Amino acid sequence: MYSQQFRSLQTRIRRLREHFLPRQFEPTGRYSELQLDRARAYRLLAHAEIESYLEQVVSETANEAYDIWENEGLITDPLIAMVAYSENAPRAVPTTKPTMGSRDVRDRVKQAKDSLTRYANGENNGIRERNILRLLLPIGINEYDIDTTWLSTTDSFSQDRGESAHRSNRVTNPPDPKTEHDRVGQILEGLMAIDHRLLKFRTT
Repeated sequence: MYSQQFRSLQTRIRRLREHFLPRQFEPTGRYSELQLDRARAYRLLAHAEIESYLEQVVSETANEAYDIWENEGLITDPLIAMVAYSENAPRAVPTTKPTMGSRDVRDRVKQAKDSLTRYANGENNGIRERNILRLLLPIGINEYDIDTTWLSTTDSFSQDRGESAHRSNRVTNPPDPKTEHDRVGQILEGLMAIDHRLLKFRTT
């Protein structure tokens, strides 16, 4: 069972494959200039869809964990992780008694949630390793839950996407359609495990 967001991602990737990649791949690896340009477009758009999925599912998981805590008083793994990894948390223990206007525990938790959702909804830019860790660790995905090979594949894919987007007229090795298809498939396969893990945290 997977989230609606992940199922939508799978559908979108299938459509991109139909629109931009050859029905059958050439064993020789020789493609026309048009086919190579379409492979480049597939790379860019698939990257955007994967990035959007991660940002959306992280933001929604964070908001839901906060709402559950605020409305029901239940502490979930994402809530603990958000506070633990918060980069903008106030000083842990004050050296003098706080004033009446200082932050209480609820303010600290909300700040941690707002920091993560703000990053997911606008500050994140890519699916490089640093981006993925910044999104997933504060939402409750443990480091050992993230496959090293998958992380490396995703990082490499995102790096290549950047080269295609910003230096396409100077790229000497255009994307091979089959290679792009296979890499995106590997990334989706790794996301299945992450999505399944996140789904356990959620009620919707």
